[in-house]
Amino acid sequence: MNGIDVVFQLMAIKGSTQMGSSKVAQQFNSFLLCNYNSLEAAYQSGIDRFLLVGSICQYPNLEVRKEDDVWNGLPSANDKYAGIAKRVSEIQAEALYQENYDKQAQKISN
Repeated sequence: MNGIDVVFQLMAIKGSTQMGSSKVAQQFNSFLLCNYNSLEAAYQSGIDRFLLVGSICQYPNLEVRKEDDVWNGLPSANDKYAGIAKRVSEIQAEALYQENYDKQAQKISN
């Protein structure tokens, strides 16, 4: 990763609500591993800027969703595992960058 200053993590797993309820372990593990490996590779390469973009699946089942609502309840039943995995990735990024760079992680949920 020589010459790279910033990593934009826009990873998503193509699937459906049926996949979210039938292959939950596969989906959960894929999200966790991909996000962890991206974060760790950026850190090991000395990249101190990492943008992790969240997902609508992180939010509780609300009529209207706002950025600050992401932690106001569990994700909907169809999105529970993927949503929690995305939330864990945000916490991972926050911990890694706070501990190693004394920086706050920047989070964007869409």
